[in-house]
Amino acid sequence: MITATATRTSKTRTPAKTADEKKAQAEALHQSITDQVEGLRDSGRWTAFLDFAQVFHAYSLQNVLLVLSQMPEASRVAGFRKWQALNRQVRKGERAIRIFGYSTKKVTEEDANGDEVEKKIARFPILSVFDVSQTDLIDPDQGDPGTITTLLTGADDFGIVDALSSYLTGEGWTVERRPIRVCNVFGVSSIFG
Repeated sequence: MITATATRTSKTRTPAKTADEKKAQAEALHQSITDQVEGLRDSGRWTAFLDFAQVFHAYSLQNVLLVLSQMPEASRVAGFRKWQALNRQVRKGERAIRIFGYSTKKVTEEDANGDEVEKKIARFPILSVFDVSQTDLIDPDQGDPGTITTLLTGADDFGIVDALSSYLTGEGWTVERRPIRVCNVFGVSSIFG
């Protein structure tokens, strides 16, 4: 009788962090936020910070400060799987930017009458995101998410601008047409949904 033993190769995984390690990491991130605010206040770099922050208008102040402290040149950040869904792959060896996420957890507790009540508890796990500069295109034929949007230029064939301007003027608003481009940001839009 011949027996064969199969050897399994497995990926090495980073061991799960203990509650104390997670707490220490969260405290370190909070300290980083505090340091960033102090640095901005003391150095007069508010204008530079506001230019940076307008790119991340969907993020909380603390997450903007965390991104700024870890990668000041960041322009667009997303998680690993989100980049893959956008036809981009994070390069091997790139260092993640750590931010706070948000999720809720349903917990069943007993109230004062002994009845079971379901509650939602807010949680703020530490998430890893990457800047677009840390990624490469997966399939060049599918296009680059950085070039998905195009500026609207040319004539207003359907009269939308004039109709909207007339309506707003009638409502008491003042309408001015001027360039709004600031720091390579054109209004508020997002390819991330």
